[in-house]
Amino acid sequence: MLGAILVAVPLGILTGVISALRRNSLTDYGLRLLVLTGGTVPNFVIGIALIYLLLTRFSYTPPLQFIRFTDAPLENLAQFSWAVVILALRPLASISRLTRSQVLEVLNEDYVRTASAKGLNRRIVVWRHVLPNAMAPVFGLMVTVIGSLVAGTVIVELLFSLPGMGRGLLLAIQNRDYPLV
Repeated sequence: MLGAILVAVPLGILTGVISALRRNSLTDYGLRLLVLTGGTVPNFVIGIALIYLLLTRFSYTPPLQFIRFTDAPLENLAQFSWAVVILALRPLASISRLTRSQVLEVLNEDYVRTASAKGLNRRIVVWRHVLPNAMAPVFGLMVTVIGSLVAGTVIVELLFSLPGMGRGLLLAIQNRDYPLV
């Protein structure tokens, strides 16, 4: 989950800002379509499709057993990388959409037009005036993102044979361990 958050937050903010700054362009439509697709397709469908793609196109077989970080660090990170990508798609979509709408809203504010009229570089206007004021709702969204990641980890951890909170939650439900659930 931590890896998914570390991937989703910067990429979501980046895609949202690019999409807002290039409003109604081909780049904007492409990013919005990609984000919409990643945010609406369930994690297990993307996971199964990714495993199928890796097996058929690249002859890559995901490991069937968990590899500890202390035993083989690179193999452990490779094993987690696909799960991180799949888990990051839904929060990335939410963050990107909210960032785009907030940046578009802030771009129409008087102080942004004033800063542009003073002759400030567009990059400086975006980084110093637009982004700090547009990010408050985005960081508020992080609370709901963490909750949705817990639900997504159950399926993804089972698909990729990873130990973690999702598998622990599933075992607690099966064993009727109500305090842990």
